[in-house]
Amino acid sequence: FTPTSSLKEATEYKVVLSTQIKSALNKPLENAYEFNFTTGTGALSSVQLLGSYSDKGIDDNSNGKYDWLAIDVDVNVQKSGSYSINGRLADKNNNELLWASTNNQSLIAGTNKMQLKFDGKIINAYATDGPYKLTDLQIYSSSNTDESDWIPEAYTTKSYKSTDFETSTTPVAMSFTPSDG
Repeated sequence: FTPTSSLKEATEYKVVLSTQIKSALNKPLENAYEFNFTTGTGALSSVQLLGSYSDKGIDDNSNGKYDWLAIDVDVNVQKSGSYSINGRLADKNNNELLWASTNNQSLIAGTNKMQLKFDGKIINAYATDGPYKLTDLQIYSSSNTDESDWIPEAYTTKSYKSTDFETSTTPVAMSFTPSDG
């Protein structure tokens, strides 16, 4: 089936597939099938995550240990302005390690690269080797948070050992109990 014209915006259509429909191997559809769908408005989000990523360890003090796990994210914006991005880093079992954000970065209209930097000391403290997963990735206009895009499972990094990252004397999590019992 090839439509002869575009479908109307924001319109519900009913599709009926009969058993007279045949496959490329000339076999008929076993059962008739019906479904409905509604077309969109044609408006694309003014902010888009493009699905292109890369990662690298950053060693700020040249001691051979990464201070940061940086993930570069390609984005597209329709208008120049200030944009923010945030994402969650999880281990290979989807356990949350930490969040990172880059706020109010000035972007020009078109394709841009934004970077999330995850603290290497926290990655080391969890003592969990990678690869790591970038999840709950969101970009939004700093002036209008309705202009946004979100991807639940965005990217998996290359393999890292937790010991590739800086060590920290600060514990990852603490447990407190009342002194009276």
